[in-house]
Amino acid sequence: MKAKKGFKMPSSVVIILSIISLFAILSWIVPSTEYIKATGEFVPGETKNLGLSDIVMSVVKGFRSRSDLIVFIIALGGFMGITMKTGMLEALIGSLLKKLQGKEIWLIPILMFIFAIGGTTFGLAEETIALAIVIIPVFVLAGFDSVTALMVLLYGPSIGFRASTTNPFGLGTAIDSVNKSLAPIIGKETFITLGDGMLYRVFAFVILYALFTGITIWYALRVKKDPSKSLTKELNEAIKEKAHQQFDLSQIPEFTLKRKITLGIFIGSFTLLVLGVVPWENFGITIFSNIHTWSQSNPVGIFFNGTTAALGHWWFNELTMLFIVSAIILGIVNGMKENEIISEFYAGAKDLFGVVMIIAVSAGVGIILTDSGMQYTILDKLISILKGTQGVVFVVLNYIFIIPLSLLIPSSSGLAGVIFPILGPTAHALNSSPDFVSLVVTSFSLAMGTIDSLSPTSSVVMGLLAIAAIPFEKWAKMALPLSIIGFFVSIGMITIFEFMI
Repeated sequence: MKAKKGFKMPSSVVIILSIISLFAILSWIVPSTEYIKATGEFVPGETKNLGLSDIVMSVVKGFRSRSDLIVFIIALGGFMGITMKTGMLEALIGSLLKKLQGKEIWLIPILMFIFAIGGTTFGLAEETIALAIVIIPVFVLAGFDSVTALMVLLYGPSIGFRASTTNPFGLGTAIDSVNKSLAPIIGKETFITLGDGMLYRVFAFVILYALFTGITIWYALRVKKDPSKSLTKELNEAIKEKAHQQFDLSQIPEFTLKRKITLGIFIGSFTLLVLGVVPWENFGITIFSNIHTWSQSNPVGIFFNGTTAALGHWWFNELTMLFIVSAIILGIVNGMKENEIISEFYAGAKDLFGVVMIIAVSAGVGIILTDSGMQYTILDKLISILKGTQGVVFVVLNYIFIIPLSLLIPSSSGLAGVIFPILGPTAHALNSSPDFVSLVVTSFSLAMGTIDSLSPTSSVVMGLLAIAAIPFEKWAKMALPLSIIGFFVSIGMITIFEFMI
């Protein structure tokens, strides 16, 4: 008699394709809605009957919509392929693990603080994919598991994003949208600034950092003491084997001059990444823009002539260029021949093809929602409910409603640009205090981060899971309880902040 096979959770790609298919089916039932940007109104549209071709096409469009990120990841993979060939990381990680022997746990609060600062200042998110290739094997070799590494990579930036202080994307767009929508009403261009509500967001940063870092340390120590407590215990041997293949620490390579120079190029590349994406001009720092302007007409700056943006305005095109150039320099410094550089670049890029597929398919969810017009239908219904509330109820319900909307429109700046031309005047009509309106904006940031580490439509989440080789359902066992805890803590903070106004 044959034994019954147990239920096996489908792959991440299948899960996301199922979500896309479900929305395609619902498009035959749920009417579409159009958003008129000029007036900030939602108007009824015709029901869109999406078919099988739309499901497949959503993935194709997903590739196109995330092509900048995908090309960046390919360049990053090539850069890492050449880096691995040099043996520099083996030498560095082996030395680091020896020095931190018995104190590896300090990696968690240090890295989470660095990532949280990145999240709160410039919306660090996709950039962690670049770091995952190194951080995941380091945590595994240190005696933790890949879930611990993912908690650091996802919850570190999420802490900062939820408690955004200067983040120009979600927070900046929300404030700009509020000001533009209120200008005709109040007769001035600026109603709230980044400074409004800053103390609340700093307080939230401290609370959330202590909460999520504490939970991550607790889980890491638990796994290190008893590996059977790991959420991925049946996968850990394969993950460890892969980590050892990446970093053979049985024979730690010597730190030669070439490897020291390689380390300098490696650190320099990621330093430029950070310098490139931080919006310096928002902080009144114009030196990078001034240098860029000077270089446009000076032969010394010929490399930056043309369309390359100034530091502080870089995004995936410039970052892709950065890692391609860095990969070539690494190969030359380490004496690689042309064919070897190309071969190792291809090998590294090939290792991240699974990540590319996950990112493209997850982007398809947003595409199918846009094509069906359902995202604005749902958005219109939720906002109409909010208009009938006031005070703390308004702020709390705003927080709650933003959570499902963040699945429909994962882009924080995209969602802020759609809802705050409506929410801004609504909040102002209830309470004309800048503190109250800025609290509504703060609740938006907190809400956008509540399930950002659990969302199957997030290219960052699905990309990191693909790199770590962790099935979505395994990660969900950790992420879901943490999202629930974060939900109630955020509700508590919002309520306290509202009564303090």
